[in-house]
Amino acid sequence: MTGSTVVELRRALDSGEITSEALVEQRLAVAHASQARLNAFTELLDDRALAEARRADVRIAAGAPRGPLDGIPFAVKDNIFVGRLRCTWGSRRWRDHRALESDVCTSRLADGGAVLLGITNTPELSSSQITTSELYGVTRNPVDPALTPGGSSGGSAAVVAAGIVPFALGTDAGGSTRTPASLTGVYGLRPSNGAIPRVTGFPALVPEFQVIAILAAELDDVGVVLEITGGPDARDPASLSYRQRAPAPAPRIGWFDEVEGVRCDPVVSERLRGAVLALRAQGLEVDRIVAPYSLNAVVSAWDTLSAVGVSMALAQAPSPFEPIAPGLEQASARGRATTGEDYRTALDTLADIRRTASVALSDVDIVLCPSTVTAAWPADSVSPLGTDGTLFDPAILGAFTHWVNALGFAALSVPARPLDDGRPIGIQLVAASGCEPTLFAVARRLAALRAGVPQMKERS
Repeated sequence: MTGSTVVELRRALDSGEITSEALVEQRLAVAHASQARLNAFTELLDDRALAEARRADVRIAAGAPRGPLDGIPFAVKDNIFVGRLRCTWGSRRWRDHRALESDVCTSRLADGGAVLLGITNTPELSSSQITTSELYGVTRNPVDPALTPGGSSGGSAAVVAAGIVPFALGTDAGGSTRTPASLTGVYGLRPSNGAIPRVTGFPALVPEFQVIAILAAELDDVGVVLEITGGPDARDPASLSYRQRAPAPAPRIGWFDEVEGVRCDPVVSERLRGAVLALRAQGLEVDRIVAPYSLNAVVSAWDTLSAVGVSMALAQAPSPFEPIAPGLEQASARGRATTGEDYRTALDTLADIRRTASVALSDVDIVLCPSTVTAAWPADSVSPLGTDGTLFDPAILGAFTHWVNALGFAALSVPARPLDDGRPIGIQLVAASGCEPTLFAVARRLAALRAGVPQMKERS
């Protein structure tokens, strides 16, 4: 196929090596062929995508492309609104729902000429760390279709990892982009709250936790997409208060690989320590720290707030009598039983988490920690399997990611050296709100970890 990154595709389009129409035809063919194996798309938009590509070709031929993404295909998770397109949230209760208007991110990409290839699978209400739903079935990892790509942005991660599109949009409320990025070997950015405005969409299960997120095969592509989708919008107050900070010239880094007795897989810890040594070798100050949050407190607040959110979301469903996943039914029941006092306690706990972590991190610019507890596990299982055969408790899957959402910080999963069996693994960089430039600067230093390491090819 022609190129795999935004930069490569931009060069090919501008030079006339390929047209956008031919590029989109090529990627649609690969996408359709991959469906039986990966089941990553809920819908492929052949006619719409080809029409957009032809219009992009006219602009490019006239020397007037709209921007770096003009004519380049991408994909969107099935919980992000694109005007007039079906958006189901992976749920039979929204089976026939169509968005009245696009959210800011998809509107800005359309304005920039990017070509929407299709919609990607997500678990029901984007509430699982594997990607499967009764509505669309199981999505599989292109590295090995027997494995999961994670969730809840597993469909978007899979289409990027398979090389179908150079980038895709996801969402992240507790690790839903960083986990799939880690398990498929791509980059996954959870921007700071407000970095990418949100105006329309499904009701938030936990207020201020979820953001629009970006998955891409290359770090520079993440930056390009963030630049185009980011920036203030008067309809989103959080975007008006967001301020990007200049990169720290010599960032101070703290790292940890356990929290309150919860440890990641030993091989994941080894990869993390390798990153620590690599950064120290480049002259950076990297010190071990205690995890700056109470995992029990994060889980307690999350469980209460998300249960109420599920209950309220389901009450707004257009088809309220369709069946839902048993776990969501149970969460909804807990939400309905939650008292005002319970909810206030959860909010107070959340405020304390934010204060404590902000103080604990006042002396560091970047936190280095695991993206996931282990590498990809069987696609039909919610229980992660460690490299030594140990089953991890599904309840700890967000042990190293949920806290970032609680603070509204920025975080990036960066591909590390794969496991000996070829399964990808990522390590996570975390920075305070507005510090995406420092995040990217450190990630570029870590890119050397993958240099010269053979990558596992997609299996049939």
